[in-house]
Amino acid sequence: MVYIADLDAIMGSGENLAVISETAAALPQLELLVDAGIHSALQARRLLDAGATKVIIASEALASFDAVSEILVVLGTDRVIFSIDIKDHAVIWRGPSTESKDPGAAAAHLLSLGFREAILLEMDKIGTSAGAGAALLSRVTAAAPEMGFIVGGGIGTAAELLHLKRAGACGVLLATALHDGAITRHDLIRMGAGP
Repeated sequence: MVYIADLDAIMGSGENLAVISETAAALPQLELLVDAGIHSALQARRLLDAGATKVIIASEALASFDAVSEILVVLGTDRVIFSIDIKDHAVIWRGPSTESKDPGAAAAHLLSLGFREAILLEMDKIGTSAGAGAALLSRVTAAAPEMGFIVGGGIGTAAELLHLKRAGACGVLLATALHDGAITRHDLIRMGAGP
């Protein structure tokens, strides 16, 4: 599984649909999760048509859950995954929002919408190797125990992967720790997370 963040699309300065399409065609065995600042069903459909396996709908791109409900009517939960984006332990919403900033409340709401999996992404920890949020994961899992969570942000060691697994993570997002060699392919194989 590969997580792709189209930063141009997220920042509103372009898009990389051609790159996503080329990646999907070149590596059909990979499941592509793509975050491109999606806030409408039309945008989500374009990503799926380009080859994304699942479209990520991120809280930071939305003012409320209303847009998520509209997207789900068109696509269902099988092709969409929600990212609970967090900074300073609070959910980030786009612009002024009346939605709860409590990650547990957001997870419980997602569960009520039919989601069974979500991303829990600590934005202020991305690239820092400052430590994964196993305690946060435990709180959110307690609020929505039927959901699986892919955790990202701050993961810096193989030991943290084990802590997250024990706390209930169904997956992790890794980038910096892989690039820096702090977590190796051997570590992932040893933990049963890779070939």
